Amino acid sequence: MRYLPLTLALALLGLSACGPIVDYASGECGVVVDSTGAPVAGAHVRIDYCRRVFHAIIPIRHADQYTDATGRYCIGAISCRRPGGPYVVTVESPGSHPAVFHGTGWSSRRVMIRK
Repeated sequence: MRYLPLTLALALLGLSACGPIVDYASGECGVVVDSTGAPVAGAHVRIDYCRRVFHAIIPIRHADQYTDATGRYCIGAISCRRPGGPYVVTVESPGSHPAVFHGTGWSSRRVMIRK
C-alpha cells in the first residue's frame, strides 16, 4: 500500500511515453462521368496506397471497386498512428482513356473520363 502512489505514477509515465494511439481514415468517394456529364456505370476504380493501411483488420496496399448505376464509388481504409496517404487513384472504363490522380487523407471528387 505504501508503494501504490509510486507504482501508479510510474505506470502513467510509461503510458504517456507510448503516445496516443490514433487511427486515420483515408480514401476517395466520388462520381465518374463522361464528357457529356452522364454517369459512367461499371467503371473500374483502383486506389494504390504508398504504405500499408487496413480495411477492417486486413492489411492492404490497394483496393478495387466498380462504380454503381449512378457512377458513384467510395473506397476507404484506416491507418494507425499516421495518415494513410499519399495514394494514387486510377479510373478506367472500356473505350476511354484512364484518369489518374493523387490524394491524401479523405477526398471527394468528380472524375471525367474521355473517349
